[in-house]
Amino acid sequence: MGQSVSAVMKAAMLQNEEAEKMANDALTALHDVAKLQNQLFRSQLANNDARKIPIKKTIFEDTIIRCSVDPDNRDEIAKEVKNMYSQFASEDAAEAIGSVLSINLKNMFANAAGNSNQYTNYFITMGSLPDELFRVDMMVYTYAFTSDALSRVTNNVVAITVVVSSVDKASLDKSAIGAAVQYCYGNAPEEVQKKIFDKLMAVRDSN
Repeated sequence: MGQSVSAVMKAAMLQNEEAEKMANDALTALHDVAKLQNQLFRSQLANNDARKIPIKKTIFEDTIIRCSVDPDNRDEIAKEVKNMYSQFASEDAAEAIGSVLSINLKNMFANAAGNSNQYTNYFITMGSLPDELFRVDMMVYTYAFTSDALSRVTNNVVAITVVVSSVDKASLDKSAIGAAVQYCYGNAPEEVQKKIFDKLMAVRDSN
């Protein structure tokens, strides 16, 4: 799953003062970069990209940051992120989102541009409350440290931001929902996509 930033700092303190200082400087700088990216990400959401399912109002947002993430344990990160949005997604949709995230984490670790990589996506979902549709927007940022001194403290950092917004279901037609399911859940099995589509249509057609 990876370590929290505070756990990494404690580990650095146990090494020596210089390791602690380097870790603190690097993680602080990285946190500032992630903060700026989050601001840009949220600004883009506020502008309501016409290529996405339109949103009404943001109702939830959160960010997790983990260090020393083992690419082979990316499913654990996906499970942790799932806890952030699961109340706004049916079990089928939540599992499919986790699967898509895990696949993209694998690709990001394998194909980092320089030291860093970034991925954004969105998902149309139906929550546990009846007659409600949501859009789950996600931004993932990874950074790999190559310095020997820093990599002894943490070899990478992963920051994931999740924003959940309500959707005006009256604005959606069948073709828009079908296209969104194919785009959002394209890595999921066809039968899962069909099940999610049917549930989304049922919510859209409800009073």
